[in-house]
Amino acid sequence: METLTEKDVEILDFILKTAIQKGAVFPDDLPPLSGSFLGKAKEVKSKDYAYYLDLLKLYGIVEIEKNLSGFKISPIHIKTNNFYNQGGFKAIYDKQQFDLKRKQEFDDISFRKLKSDAKLSKWQVKTFWWIFALACFGGLYSIYDLTNKIISKKQDQEILTKPQMELELSKLRTLILDHKKIDSVDIDKINKDTLKKK
Repeated sequence: METLTEKDVEILDFILKTAIQKGAVFPDDLPPLSGSFLGKAKEVKSKDYAYYLDLLKLYGIVEIEKNLSGFKISPIHIKTNNFYNQGGFKAIYDKQQFDLKRKQEFDDISFRKLKSDAKLSKWQVKTFWWIFALACFGGLYSIYDLTNKIISKKQDQEILTKPQMELELSKLRTLILDHKKIDSVDIDKINKDTLKKK
């Protein structure tokens, strides 16, 4: 739709009001738009009001009959009355202004967001490699530390102190000696049992 100005709204609402009151609007019923002497002539008014007649036709709220000497604007009774009572072109103008204001606010917010995103991305580019290097160093250090702990645990398990070794050896000696006594006793017993069976 065409963007309306305040002047357009005044003229279009005046045409609608006149059409509703009189039942029809002719060029003589409208004030001249140009300040010249010829501005009062029907043909000049037809030319001056051509833009407004096109807008009225575009919205489809009146019937327009054009001829060589001028024009006739007739209201479509219910449609024209409803349109005028709902605010007419002033309501359309107010809605357009509200939409333009919201669009402008949205554009301002988008611009500020883009500006802050640009600053943030510059900062990220400048600090990325430093943070990446620090993260790599931390990762390598943790791997190194983990392997050292695993190796030191294995070495701690393998290394026995001298008193622990002597204690283990004495346990083994007693176990071997006890085992020999048991075996020697059992062998005699087994021999006796086997002799009796034969």
